[in-house]
Amino acid sequence: MNVQAKDVDDPTLRTLEQRLRARLAGLGSVVVAYSGGVDSALVVALAVRALGPRRVLAATAQSPSVPRAELEAAAALAAMLGVEHVIVQTQEFDDPRYR
Repeated sequence: MNVQAKDVDDPTLRTLEQRLRARLAGLGSVVVAYSGGVDSALVVALAVRALGPRRVLAATAQSPSVPRAELEAAAALAAMLGVEHVIVQTQEFDDPRYR
């Protein structure tokens, strides 16, 4: 990842982070649909900052459409952030409409 200082210190970015953290804090606890991608990882990380790791649950779908390496990376990041991480079996391939 190539993050530059000007990107981290952007006032708009700080404002967005503060607003999201305030919104999350107002919820008391959260379950985040967590793929391990950038978007959901950011939400989990900000939720941990706003609520603490004991009030954040990261839920990741497991199915044949999700590569094992992605699932393992998501689990590793959740562990690093100190949040509980649950795996939900989606079984979408059992539905004939999913193709």
